[in-house]
Amino acid sequence: MVNSQQFMMNGMCLVLLTISVPAAVAIPFEEFIGYPFGLEYGDRYFPRILDHSITIDISDSPFLFFNKMYPYIVMNVHGALSFQNFNTSFTHYVPEVLPLNRTENWTAMVAPFWSDTDIRPVGNLAYRILNESFGQDILDSISAEAGPFLKLNNFMATWGLIMTWYQIGYYNRHIDKLNTFQVVIATDGATSVTIFNYADNGIQWTMTDTGAALAGYNAGDGIRAFSISGFLTDEIGFLDSNPGNTGEQGHWIFRIDGGGGNEIVFKECSGTISFQPKHGNILGGTPVTVQLDSFCLTESSDIQCIYNGISYEGIFISRRSALCPSPSFDKTGYVPFQFAVSNGTTEIYRASQTFLILPFERAYQVDVSKADKDTLLLEENEAATVKWSTNLLPHKASDTYKVDITLYKFDFDQDKWDEVQVLKKQVNNSGVATVKLPKFGKKMKDSVFSNFESIPITFRVSTRLDTVKRRKRRQNNVIDVVREWASTYFLAKSKTDFKKRCLQWYDEEIAKIADIMVLANTLSACPPTRVQANLPNSGFEREHLSSYIAAVFESYVKRYQDFFHPNTSVCYRQSGANNGRKAGQQCCYDFNGNLLIGPPGGGTINTIAPIDTKSTSEHLEEDVLPFLYCCKAEQPYCDKYYQVRPSDNGSRYNPPNPACIYGDPHMVTLDGFKYTFNGKGEYILIQTDDSSFTLQGRMEEAPVIGSTDANATVFTALVAKLKDSDIVQFQIIEQLQIIINGEIVEFDDTIDVIPYKEVMVKKGENSSYSATFSNGIHIEVYQELNSNNEAFISTMIVSLPESFKGTTSGLMSSFNDDQSDDLLPKNGTTPLPLNSTLETIHWKFGITWIIDNEDDSLFYYEVNGESDSWGDYYDPRYTPAFAATFTNPDLKALAEEQCKGDQFCLYDIAATRDPKVGITTFEGGENLDVIINGSKPVSCDPPCDHGACVATNTCNCEVGYQGDFCEALTESKARETIEIKRIWNLSSGCVILWDIPNPIVDGFHLTLFEVDEGEGTYDIVQQTSIQSPVRAFHLANLKKGKTYQIDLRVKIGENYGSPVTVRKRF
Repeated sequence: MVNSQQFMMNGMCLVLLTISVPAAVAIPFEEFIGYPFGLEYGDRYFPRILDHSITIDISDSPFLFFNKMYPYIVMNVHGALSFQNFNTSFTHYVPEVLPLNRTENWTAMVAPFWSDTDIRPVGNLAYRILNESFGQDILDSISAEAGPFLKLNNFMATWGLIMTWYQIGYYNRHIDKLNTFQVVIATDGATSVTIFNYADNGIQWTMTDTGAALAGYNAGDGIRAFSISGFLTDEIGFLDSNPGNTGEQGHWIFRIDGGGGNEIVFKECSGTISFQPKHGNILGGTPVTVQLDSFCLTESSDIQCIYNGISYEGIFISRRSALCPSPSFDKTGYVPFQFAVSNGTTEIYRASQTFLILPFERAYQVDVSKADKDTLLLEENEAATVKWSTNLLPHKASDTYKVDITLYKFDFDQDKWDEVQVLKKQVNNSGVATVKLPKFGKKMKDSVFSNFESIPITFRVSTRLDTVKRRKRRQNNVIDVVREWASTYFLAKSKTDFKKRCLQWYDEEIAKIADIMVLANTLSACPPTRVQANLPNSGFEREHLSSYIAAVFESYVKRYQDFFHPNTSVCYRQSGANNGRKAGQQCCYDFNGNLLIGPPGGGTINTIAPIDTKSTSEHLEEDVLPFLYCCKAEQPYCDKYYQVRPSDNGSRYNPPNPACIYGDPHMVTLDGFKYTFNGKGEYILIQTDDSSFTLQGRMEEAPVIGSTDANATVFTALVAKLKDSDIVQFQIIEQLQIIINGEIVEFDDTIDVIPYKEVMVKKGENSSYSATFSNGIHIEVYQELNSNNEAFISTMIVSLPESFKGTTSGLMSSFNDDQSDDLLPKNGTTPLPLNSTLETIHWKFGITWIIDNEDDSLFYYEVNGESDSWGDYYDPRYTPAFAATFTNPDLKALAEEQCKGDQFCLYDIAATRDPKVGITTFEGGENLDVIINGSKPVSCDPPCDHGACVATNTCNCEVGYQGDFCEALTESKARETIEIKRIWNLSSGCVILWDIPNPIVDGFHLTLFEVDEGEGTYDIVQQTSIQSPVRAFHLANLKKGKTYQIDLRVKIGENYGSPVTVRKRF
């Protein structure tokens, strides 16, 4: 039953409708961000009626709102209340952009969440009036909160109103998501304020069947208004999680009497910044969005983005955010980043962070393809399809701006990318466009092609920031282009001259073949199988390490693989440098996981390994372009390329045994000896005689289930450093973290590999991290949780190259393939027997390697707000349990069942009383056995003639060979094998006679070159197709005194075999 009632409250008339509603439980203050509400606080509840409103008559003491006194306040269910000159209902459930362009009676309002709410099915809308006789304590709280913030020192509220929407659904009867928020208005007669409060997770819905939502106020004069950022979009949903103008989450305070104009008061600039992304392409243009803790920014602010000491103009987005497009850089790695804000000549805010510069090939976002071919090689005048991410400007809708597509070429002299020309200008930001590649002309600098028949190119998709305010400053300090980049492609005039260039290059390289083979034998040998290459101690890492690139640009990764190494499943590159050399090894595997050698898909040595910008430039010139000339010519000479860039067949592969710690903690030395040591403190695990590499570990007491007595320890931190590298620290800080020079490394979904000085760190699967140093040392660390969900370092695997043998000492031994001296104490000359007791090992060996001087520790102690020291961990007197002693028979029975006789597992369960720790140890031991067994070298006797030995006496043959040891030609290879029988000189030329073992061929193709041996050039004199079964040809009009080269190859269908070459002076 609905009744209409009107009554007076302290001189104010309240007109309302009442309806019977279920009694609601009072909501205590601690469960809500705003002021408490509920029946016990004096609240009344709105009836459950759609589009309902209630009017408060305050004509005896009107409310001051933007310089006008209003006698009526109309409360409504739709997240707003209006100030009115005469009483009218408020039924406007669809919000409109503020300021409203009309001045009707209802338009003066405050709106904490103006939207199409629906209170019929669930929730409550509560309200109560505050005055000097009821709720003065709340009025005092409002005054104490709003007065100082708004700098209203004399504000003492005498009247107020609180409305609370609690778990309200949206039209039409939707209750899958519920919102909770509150509005407060208060006045002392001369000054008026309003407060918006949003519960944590209180804004669960933003869109209704009739539209979006808005928060703010409207003066009703068509001029003055304010809308909180995100109005009428899904972004309004951040009201409950973002700080308000007070700096507190979900909390806003405004002055609404008009005395302060329409100027919004914000918390003074303070706090830190956050920004995304935290890394960018070395070529620049990454749209870095900076978010502040407080409201420092206005459209007239001087915003400075300072990358590596150079200041660039930032772009205003909102009171709390700005855009800082990154500039281009000349090197990768971390650089300092500062964000500064000034008003006029006064700096009001500055914060510092670091920004990571990624190599060009690790940060591309643009894909390019040809309509008819899946290739990376493009030719002039061809059409290509360019695809890109449309989210160049994260703060703008993608369809509100246009983009340019620009072609760049690589300048080998300057080791940088140069702009060639804009291929498309101001096209729609649709994410795809077709471009036509240019002819070679002045812009392409034809002089480049005196040295190269093909050049590396890339594509840039960019948009210019029209919102940049051009102030009077140096133009080169304005970064106004956001851009995305493609990976490396190749542009050629045509493939016609590839063959000639290949032969010139081959002649130069074959003259150095002895040096090349020496180099090949100094590089790390390829693991015979993909399983071995994937082991943490293999010394190799998979190409295209970024999982983001592999996932987002899978088509490019496949195209790259098919272009350079067809019929392969994956390729790996040697980790780090090779003992100071620039060269590197590449190993490719077939779909069975076996090593491939030779053309077309085998890996090759890289005379220059692509590690940084300079080496990548040299790699392109020395290794990649010759591959194009020889293997991508119309009639390829790929076998010649592989003669001087050979595949490694894996026969030399002999991986070092990995050292390991696992469980509670158990050690496996570099020579493979296993023992247990439960020290407490920081210890030397590995150190080299010349101090060029150090690995240290920190052990702390292991939690014991049901007891405070710790009988064992676990590793909680590790730290490593190469002589000139950054310091890499692995540490449990609630979870496993990787720390560089004292700063926690933050990975995200787009990057999982980050280069630092002389070391590269990677985030792996299953809560693991790894570090690979430039000399090939590899460390991999895993965490697990005990039964109390506390993290500890469960496994650490470290592998050292063979060159370190005989140079190390520490808890992980001297690394000399001799276990007998693995328990050599520090500064000792006599090792302990390997059968020593745990107690003897502890006191006479392990403790000697404790770090007993803070100056010798590599650890950073002030990490993530922590402030500890070396002395907090140092405890050489700590005594652990030296045997697996069980006091609980049930635990012992469970341990024996789970551990299956593994003594390390039994020890850990006994020491920690935690079966989960024991299982972790058991599984860690099994995983280590897999690594050790997988690392064992294989041999084939006799050796594989033309293939890789992938298992004992098992060969994976090079294309064109067969047999148990790849000793025989396949039929197709035999068909391509030509034997030159004789060449007769004639007065005007010569006759060449040849034969082929298998007569089933379609013909032959002959190319005649005139060779200038002094200049090393080849000029094509004649090309001839010869039909089978002819086996002879007359070459006429040869010049006396000239040298000629004849290339003869089999023609089978439309394909040509490998050439047989003969050179003759006439």
